[in-house]
Amino acid sequence: MNSFFENKIQQFINSPNNSRIWWHSIPLPNGDRIRSCHEDQELQFQMWNALQIDNSGGLKGKKVLDIGANDGFFSIAASMAGASEVTSVDKNWETWPKNLKYISKIWNVDIEIITADFRNYDFNKRYDVIFFFGVLYHLEDVFTSIKKLKNLLEDDGVLYIETQMSQLQSNLPLFEYASDIYPTIAIQDKKYLDNVGISNYLFPNESAIYNLAYSYDFDCDSLGGKKNRYSQNHPSRQIFKFIKKQDLKIRLTSDDLKSRDYLSGDWSLPETIGTWTDGTEANLSIPLDSIISQKHSNIQVKITAVPFLHERHPQQIIDILIAGKPLTQWTYSFSKSINSSKTLTIPVALIQQSNCLDLTLKILTPISPEAVGFNNDTRKLGIMVQLIEITGSYN
Repeated sequence: MNSFFENKIQQFINSPNNSRIWWHSIPLPNGDRIRSCHEDQELQFQMWNALQIDNSGGLKGKKVLDIGANDGFFSIAASMAGASEVTSVDKNWETWPKNLKYISKIWNVDIEIITADFRNYDFNKRYDVIFFFGVLYHLEDVFTSIKKLKNLLEDDGVLYIETQMSQLQSNLPLFEYASDIYPTIAIQDKKYLDNVGISNYLFPNESAIYNLAYSYDFDCDSLGGKKNRYSQNHPSRQIFKFIKKQDLKIRLTSDDLKSRDYLSGDWSLPETIGTWTDGTEANLSIPLDSIISQKHSNIQVKITAVPFLHERHPQQIIDILIAGKPLTQWTYSFSKSINSSKTLTIPVALIQQSNCLDLTLKILTPISPEAVGFNNDTRKLGIMVQLIEITGSYN
């Protein structure tokens, strides 16, 4: 484990760079810790532990964006947890980016520092992880901001949100409007309304957070529980994990099938326009990564194929199995116009556990071209698979 996370304190020191104030209590490589202006010097470590990110490589290879980075505790932590890129954003405050530059140099961490309002800054890239701590309730335009964050995330990207919560108890999604004249959870501080980050606007209740996630196509988990000492010690503040939903789209062409990575069992050698089944049982195994969940609708598998038919063999019958379980039967007839594309509807439960589409084609009536007098080809043909398209949308 990197010494940044050991959290062993030799002594607290006041502003080692002579900055007027430090908002984050950050460890130093020599074992000292910078004293923050907060009464609770464990605040940042409690928040980090609540995220449940493995300190030893939990962000390995990830691009991380820290919005409202302040003194940079979470930017440094992300880098120490293996992030390949860390971008820190904040507005031009008194101590920004002075404190972050100091602490990143002390820890020998390369961080991209941007002084801007994230809402109108052109980042020109997308990120795997976004930290959004202590920002949401300062925003007048919560909804357009969440929409922008979604667009900044890679598919399957994660947005961590920490926010002041409304204490209003309701099953309905409510935002408590900060006020200087009504007894809201915190004041509005009207004189700073034009200074984002100081004044307050909307405090959500838990239902509002879940509804916000739903509106912009995120899965949402509350990071509460025993591991979250932060929210236990500060009950009006909570942390949520938003995961960007991804529709499933996979397209395998005849060229893709040439690699035979997806094929096993009774298949012939690939040809220019497709691959024939050659025998009675041909298997397809297509990895679906880790994106299948119960919140996906049924998976649609469209297979474009050409059957081998002849007037002396006018029918091909094929049983379709998914994960070894019978799903349906396809019949191709010589006397009818042949639809070369057929679509399977597969229940998510049949593939969710393995995150792999295991499809078996049981050819009940294979036959060789030689047997029907067509040519001297002795392969026992069923269908030539030319294209496989897999789709699945969120409910």
